[in-house]
Amino acid sequence: QSAGLPLPEPYLRPGLKTYTNGINFASASACVLVGVRPAAIDFTAQVEYFREMVQKMKQQMGQEKANTVISQAVYLFDIIGGNDYVQLLKDNINKTISPAFKELYMREILGNISIHLKTIYNEGGRKFAFQNLG
Repeated sequence: QSAGLPLPEPYLRPGLKTYTNGINFASASACVLVGVRPAAIDFTAQVEYFREMVQKMKQQMGQEKANTVISQAVYLFDIIGGNDYVQLLKDNINKTISPAFKELYMREILGNISIHLKTIYNEGGRKFAFQNLG
């Protein structure tokens, strides 16, 4: 807002018709891994919503214009992966988690993040920004 830009619209807002002022796919308490917090929209679902939006943009404005908009957009990721770790600790509050399990869990989270970022890249995303990466 302080930059004079409109806030991105939530993708799931009923009646959303334009995608050129930014879209927000975020979900409170979301995790990277599917099923960790079932009430939240996980990163896999968020990326699928992004792919849906790309198709809608191509239908609305044509492939060339949509590809230009998609490639010039900035993709901001915030607190990605952190909730997965928090949930692991909450679920195992009275247990000792082995270092080997922690490493496997971390690799699974990072592997999923990598897959999803590649999907966004393959759809045309080129400008990525990260803050608070888990």
